[in-house]
Amino acid sequence: KTDNGSEVANAIKSTVDTMKMSQRARLDQAVISARLYGNAPLSALGCETSLPVSPLSSARESIKDNIIQSIIDTSTATIGENKPRPYFLTDGGDYKLQRRAKKRTQFSDGIFYEQKAYDIGSEAQRDAEIFGDGWVRVGVEFGRIVFERVLSVELWCDGLEGALTLPRQLHWERPVDREKLIALFPKGNIDQKVRDRL
Repeated sequence: KTDNGSEVANAIKSTVDTMKMSQRARLDQAVISARLYGNAPLSALGCETSLPVSPLSSARESIKDNIIQSIIDTSTATIGENKPRPYFLTDGGDYKLQRRAKKRTQFSDGIFYEQKAYDIGSEAQRDAEIFGDGWVRVGVEFGRIVFERVLSVELWCDGLEGALTLPRQLHWERPVDREKLIALFPKGNIDQKVRDRL
């Protein structure tokens, strides 16, 4: 255990690198799945794979019908027509409690609209059909609730730790714009924020 922010960061990086090495097959499968769906490489996301370049890359324009892509897009559009929403109800409450429940429903509706929750949900569903997992992060940035699509190849968890119970740690690795990162973690607060997130 250490209170030094640099040592904590190096320890986390080492842990994630070990997970990547032991879960190489998962990353290779994600690359195969992306190619089957749209012949799209994952290298732009920083995914290093041991697989060779797809032989279909040069013949991409000659492929007329991609059945896998067609099935996934149809399924996503069909299921995406359903728009579930949180709804606050009271159990025999007075007028004040019923009004509070109505305001909370309006607030959640506003957050869903502002963050385009249904569009992000459809993207996560498509990811689930392509890669096997679809993720949406709900968090707070600059005092606002945000919804964000997260790809499964960005998330790393110890397979042994999560085999029989909920894992105690989940690592999210993604390239982030330097200016945004500095704004999220102002100088002087970064060590405390890192400790708070551990």
